[in-house]
Amino acid sequence: AAAVVEVVASGESVPEGRRKEVRAGRIEAGDWSAAGWRDLELDDAVEEMLGWGSLIPMGKAPGVAMKAPGHGALVEYEGAEQARKVLNSKAADGQMRIEGRPDSKMRLKPREGETEDARQAREEKMWNNWMKECASHLLVSAGQDTGTARVSAVVCEKKRIGMVWKPVQGLTLQQAKAWSVWLNSTPGRLMTLVHRGKKLTFPVYRPAGLLQIRVPRLDRPRAIERLAQAWEETRGTEVPQYREGHAPVRQAWDKAVCEALDEAGSGKVREWADKLNREPAVSLEGFFEEAMDAGK
Repeated sequence: AAAVVEVVASGESVPEGRRKEVRAGRIEAGDWSAAGWRDLELDDAVEEMLGWGSLIPMGKAPGVAMKAPGHGALVEYEGAEQARKVLNSKAADGQMRIEGRPDSKMRLKPREGETEDARQAREEKMWNNWMKECASHLLVSAGQDTGTARVSAVVCEKKRIGMVWKPVQGLTLQQAKAWSVWLNSTPGRLMTLVHRGKKLTFPVYRPAGLLQIRVPRLDRPRAIERLAQAWEETRGTEVPQYREGHAPVRQAWDKAVCEALDEAGSGKVREWADKLNREPAVSLEGFFEEAMDAGK
């Protein structure tokens, strides 16, 4: 890394490197996301989407919030009778469809010297508060492996909470379905990965970053209806891992995005999908295939 910095600082070209000029304002604001892409045209794609009038930052959508349950809970796959069902797993064998399913049980950690009856009473009170304040139809991953994970957002028809899946409040069921399709589409994944933090292959998303992600405006009923329709059509489909490429279910989501949003073009989005799958952080196989095609 030191050698690369020295070459860049001297103004020389980095062998096999790619260069892009970035506005100083982006860096001053702390946005180094352009450096996270091997193919810098993906950064161009994100910049283009920032200008789409059909999108709005999630946190600026009227009535939308992201309040997650607090600390003090344990999750376990086999729990006591009083345990509560939550979404917890993010791995390849966790959420495998765009329709979410509770995969763990939650129980409150006992306090020192606390009786079991007192713990259960406290758990009942806290659980009811969480379900009232935090439960939602749409849950967004708080971080995941960009190669082996399958989905970045899921919808539960019955409102749920998650321990590492952030609930998004303020949405109707139809709106939640629409946003989940967007967040799992190629453009939505590109928007999300801008906020991936410091580790390229296993980003951790915090609410402050997630709420900046641009999503389809809720005052565009035609777009919301088309995206929600795609959720219904694919809700039962097992989604391949990201590293397996632009699978048919992902193509269906991208098609819905292109039909719902005027700014999205099918050829453009397909090109973005191909480039995203060749990112080393998503698929080393795609990366090596591109190198072979280029004769390197």
